[in-house]
Amino acid sequence: MEKELIIFANSRKNNNYCVAGKCTRNGEWIRPVSNFNGGELSEKQVGCKNKYGVFRTQVLQKVHMKFLKHAPLPHQPENYIIDEYQWHQNYKINDKDAINYLDEPDDLLGEGDRVNYERILSGEISISSSLFLIK
Repeated sequence: MEKELIIFANSRKNNNYCVAGKCTRNGEWIRPVSNFNGGELSEKQVGCKNKYGVFRTQVLQKVHMKFLKHAPLPHQPENYIIDEYQWHQNYKINDKDAINYLDEPDDLLGEGDRVNYERILSGEISISSSLFLIK
């Protein structure tokens, strides 16, 4: 399956990378991962091709990607396993355009300052999204 994402998250994870963005068609959050366990991405996997060469994916870029399968985890329902297809940059958005992609969750963590992982695994707490873009 093919999707174009606007990248809103780009961080390091276990000496590799974790990126996430919103689908330009429907605003759905997608976190590209390397395996069913939500594995991080290598430097090569986050390479994004444009007319100047291949560079590491950056925040606010529009990136065309291919995925093998949706692979949600109880605490990360947005995970999709990447196809080993070279990502392609399709321009980028401006900082001021990011406001068009804001989320408006009722709350971020429920009560307190964290969510108990065991309660997520047991199904007592359901995570509909682990990613939000807020002002």
